[in-house]
Amino acid sequence: MSEAIHEEETSTSTHTLTQQVVTCLYERKAREIVIYNVEGRTSYCDRLILCSGTAGRQVRALAEHVAAVMKQSGNQPLGIEGGRSSSWVLVDLGDVVVHIFDEESRLHYDLDGMWADAEQIPLSSLGVSEDVAAGAETAPFLS
Repeated sequence: MSEAIHEEETSTSTHTLTQQVVTCLYERKAREIVIYNVEGRTSYCDRLILCSGTAGRQVRALAEHVAAVMKQSGNQPLGIEGGRSSSWVLVDLGDVVVHIFDEESRLHYDLDGMWADAEQIPLSSLGVSEDVAAGAETAPFLS
C-alpha cells in the first residue's frame, strides 16, 4: 500500500473515531468538548479530546459509555486510567485520547492551556451545529 493511501485511511479512521467519541460524549451530556489536532506533535496520538462532566458520577459515566460503545464498534480501548478518582479519567483509543474531567480538575490541570497553540478542530467539521456546541441535547449526526 502506498504511503499516501495509508495516510488517507489513517486520517479517515481518526476522523471517524473522533466523531464516534464526540457522539458518545453528547449522548451523556458532556460539557465544553474541545478537540486538539496533535498529529506530528506527539508520538502517542493524533487527536486529544477534552471535556467536562458536572460531577464525579458523570465523569465516570462518560468514560464508561465511551469505552463500551468503542468496544462494540471494534475499537477496544488500549487503556482507561483514573476511573476510581472520578475527577479525571483518560480513555486511550490509540490515535484518539479522551480526557474527561470534573470542572475543578480541568481548571487545575489546564490541559487546554498546555495545548493552546495546537490546532483546534471545530465541532462543525464533525457535523455539530453551533446550537449543539452551545449545549443543545443531541448532535445532528446522532440521528
